[in-house]
Amino acid sequence: MSSDKISKLLEKQLKTIGQELRIDILKKLDHFDRPISFSKLQKEVLGDNPNSTNFSFHLKTLKEAEVVYLNSKGYQLTQLGKKLLNVVLSFERELIDEHKTLMIRTSKYSKEPFNIKKIEEYLIHEGEVEEFLAKQISKEVRKRLSQTNIQYLTAPLMREYINGVLIEMDLENVRKKLTRLGTPPCEVHKLFNGLSSSPISPEHFIRILGSDVSEQFLLLNLLPGNLADLYLSGEIALLHLNYWSLRPLSIYLTTESLLNLIEQRFSLKPQNLSRSAEYFQLIAHFFEITNGLSKFFSQDLLLGGFNRHFLSIFSGGDQQEQTDYFNFILSFLEHSFFSKTFSPYLSLEFQSLEGAQEVNDSSWLFLEQMSTPDSVRAFPTNPNIFLNADLIRNLDIEWERFNTLFSSHLLDNTIFYGQKRSHLLNSTLIRVKDPQQNRLILDKIFINLPLLAIKANQNDGLFFELLQDKLAAVLKLFKYKALLVQKKLKGVAAWQKMAGSLFTDSPTEALESAIRSISFLGLNKAVKIHCGIELDRLQTSEKFALQILRTLNEHIREENAQASDLYELSQPHYGLFLNQLWDDNIYTSDQKEEHFSSRIIRKASHIHLDKRISLFRKFAKFLGGGTVFHGIYESNTLPKDELLSILAQADLGAFTLSNKLL
Repeated sequence: MSSDKISKLLEKQLKTIGQELRIDILKKLDHFDRPISFSKLQKEVLGDNPNSTNFSFHLKTLKEAEVVYLNSKGYQLTQLGKKLLNVVLSFERELIDEHKTLMIRTSKYSKEPFNIKKIEEYLIHEGEVEEFLAKQISKEVRKRLSQTNIQYLTAPLMREYINGVLIEMDLENVRKKLTRLGTPPCEVHKLFNGLSSSPISPEHFIRILGSDVSEQFLLLNLLPGNLADLYLSGEIALLHLNYWSLRPLSIYLTTESLLNLIEQRFSLKPQNLSRSAEYFQLIAHFFEITNGLSKFFSQDLLLGGFNRHFLSIFSGGDQQEQTDYFNFILSFLEHSFFSKTFSPYLSLEFQSLEGAQEVNDSSWLFLEQMSTPDSVRAFPTNPNIFLNADLIRNLDIEWERFNTLFSSHLLDNTIFYGQKRSHLLNSTLIRVKDPQQNRLILDKIFINLPLLAIKANQNDGLFFELLQDKLAAVLKLFKYKALLVQKKLKGVAAWQKMAGSLFTDSPTEALESAIRSISFLGLNKAVKIHCGIELDRLQTSEKFALQILRTLNEHIREENAQASDLYELSQPHYGLFLNQLWDDNIYTSDQKEEHFSSRIIRKASHIHLDKRISLFRKFAKFLGGGTVFHGIYESNTLPKDELLSILAQADLGAFTLSNKLL
């Protein structure tokens, strides 16, 4: 066909559809997916005024132009008619876009006209996409907006349109980069209006919202998707998610090093104090430094030799003066660490010193003051006490006095250790191998064993394959954490100054050599799922449980051959991080103790104490990174003093008499 004929045909078709009524007819026919009768079509187009125009004339014209055809069932669009209508609609959208002013409310609470260039810049700068792709996405977003009747659009709604296009274009990685962080408004309303479990303070309100942003930023932007998914699915548990990328888990310091720092900074020598004011000044400086450190760890600061190096300074004098000093110390503990839900813990080691009766007596006096009714109110769940069991035997006190003391809340927060200080633990049951050396603990990460057992479905080979996969993921998480924390703290002057004074290595080297603790959840539950019966009831179950720890231990040893012994396998501990898993409905409340018990041997086991100790030792040899034996004290079994004596002489490393710990 010649170009002249094409031009004439095009002119004819444009004239045919060049009237508003005829375009309306085409739109109505396109709306129906089946033929429509003359009367219905007339009513659809003209409404309640069917005689307002010669409808049959216009319909006949469209039919003669082969835009519409008529069959026995009614009128329909031809293929040509559909194509012409699409051209009309496209041109119509362009006109609407050109003349319509769509207003956007920005995140800065101002309004501005819609500008496609802003979308392109947003995609390039925040989504890190190429310019040509940004233009393609922006045009699709504009096209979709033009098909709506929206005249006023918020920035979040605009992002939803963009996200929809990104998902359809299989650009999920770009969508993640563009995700805005924050708490859903409905949750903020609950917190603000006091509709949560208990009323919260303004400071608490701000902290929760900030924590949500930090956690979402970690999971959406800092960690690879596959590692973040392991946490979200409950397969791996992380501690203090809000601070995970910002600081190490814990710090171990000798109390002596803190006193040396006080001497350097404030020219105050503990051995040369003579006036009461100087003693009070020393206490104030001591907690000024510990409070300054609390910004740089998430779980606890363990002070080695707290009684030997600090409390001993106040021993040997008038008992009333000593009591006053200790009350002053307790007031700092109450207001600095223990009265705030979000503050990290301060954990204290009490050594036994042979031939130093005054120091041992002072230690006991301090512990007694901690267990008074006032202290119970001040410290409902803390502090954490790590007590050399020999201190009890070296004290010339009546058992009733000891029993009264440890019938208080203090027993719930006390872990005893034996003669070797190398068995000293922090609050997350991570062992301090060299109590003479200050050390950072980077983190403790948990593998959820019951989930592996469910997936393995009693297939040994599959279980251990899954276990190795999860361990490999844990090692990757540690590498990410080390890089993130190093990056965050490198430019913090306060950390550089403090760490430079307390660690033999540079602050960077101290982080590089930080302990990395690997642990697990639900050993007993996993064994029961896999073997059908608990590890303390059947040899096969015991053997399988030991194989789990042996496998983890062997792979950690292989990793340590290249990582300077940074990794340790540690016993799980009970903590608030477990509540988060329960709250996320990963497990029901009746599964709490079963899935997340920190015990190696389950609490409900009926085996005799001797067998319990023997079985525990089998597992402890694989847990070089820290383990604690849970001694069960009940009034109808062994007396507490006898149980304490047996456990102290059993060479268990560390043990507790608390029933509070799972």
